[in-house]
Amino acid sequence: MRALIAGSTILTLTLSSLAPLGVAQAAPTAPIPAATVVKTVRVDVDGNGKKDLVQLFHHGGNIFRLQVTTDKVTASDEFLSALPADGDWSNNLIWYGAASLDGTKGAELIVHTYDADSWENWDTPSRLGVYTWRSGHLVEATAPKAPKTQGWHLGTSDPYGINGYRFFTKSGRRYVEVADLVDRQGNNHWSGKILRSVWKKRAWVKVSTRTVKLGEKSAGRYQTINGPSILLGQARADIDGDGRADAMTYRRLADDNIGSLGTWTLAVKTAKGIRRVIRLSPNSGDPLLGVAALDGVRGSEIIFTVDNESPLWKVYTWRKGKLVKESGPNMCGDSSKVWQGCGDESSTGLDFSVVGSQHYLIVSSASPGESHDVSYTKYLWRSGKWVKQSSWSAQLSEADFAKRCSGFCGVALIDF
Repeated sequence: MRALIAGSTILTLTLSSLAPLGVAQAAPTAPIPAATVVKTVRVDVDGNGKKDLVQLFHHGGNIFRLQVTTDKVTASDEFLSALPADGDWSNNLIWYGAASLDGTKGAELIVHTYDADSWENWDTPSRLGVYTWRSGHLVEATAPKAPKTQGWHLGTSDPYGINGYRFFTKSGRRYVEVADLVDRQGNNHWSGKILRSVWKKRAWVKVSTRTVKLGEKSAGRYQTINGPSILLGQARADIDGDGRADAMTYRRLADDNIGSLGTWTLAVKTAKGIRRVIRLSPNSGDPLLGVAALDGVRGSEIIFTVDNESPLWKVYTWRKGKLVKESGPNMCGDSSKVWQGCGDESSTGLDFSVVGSQHYLIVSSASPGESHDVSYTKYLWRSGKWVKQSSWSAQLSEADFAKRCSGFCGVALIDF
């Protein structure tokens, strides 16, 4: 069987479809769903200095397609990646990012290629698909040599291990080091092997292998893809409130802290050309929740989750030409500029609404257990802040409890 991609539809040719008339043919297979775009960014892939259109398509099931449109040609490649059985996945689950890895001009495109075991066993190393532009085609990039595994991968089956990449340029040449490190004693004394390769004649060529013993900071350079800035996403929304869409670019910068997944930056460039940057190093993974208009001031707010357990959010808004943290309502006894949930044992909901010209927020907190008791507090946006109006509690039915607001509700979140 051979699969051909035409536009956003996959055409499948089988031997039975080519059978002569009068010969019994097998029943037709179920049609594959039309493609859905799950990620769009613009970045220079072919190396000519101009941004190209990059799109990630989902064709249903575990079939994905990565497509690049330059000013001359469109090229694509198909890959497989398993999804969670419960169907709970976001646009960034498959997309890893775009980054300049090797010594040839143009960014590489990186995606996750999960298998079914990835969702059953979290200790399974994460495989990656890395795509690059060669002679007008989008092709899989050959991975540099690694101490134990083949192909592009992150993580290790050893709970005390680190596998990752450190890219750097030295004396005008591009290098990558791939590590396999273990901390058997649990005291941040890492040991293992590191393979170094140099980019030569459009390929990674191994130059050395060394056995190392590293401290925490040195070992931290190898826990992800470290070195290049990784483009995660782009979006447009009116942030400064002038009625025109502003451009936002979201990136991850790896760092040297063991256990940290890096530093995230979100740059906003307004229609007037003003550029402002938010920089975060959260306790959990990807912190960006989305962008939405929350309060009664023109312009949308930028929402980050800085701690999933509490939960804890930071909301940034445009004021007097700057991006500043907006104070949340006095939720759960916290009146700081951090929007604090009601504890990791509770479920917190923030339900926004507009009635006439008034902007309201109802914060709900549901305690664990089978009682289905929920406490509510209503706020009104007035004089530049959320002002408490009333509070009450209710015992919900099981059906209503399941439908209650959790997280940010009542607003259309722009996702990256």
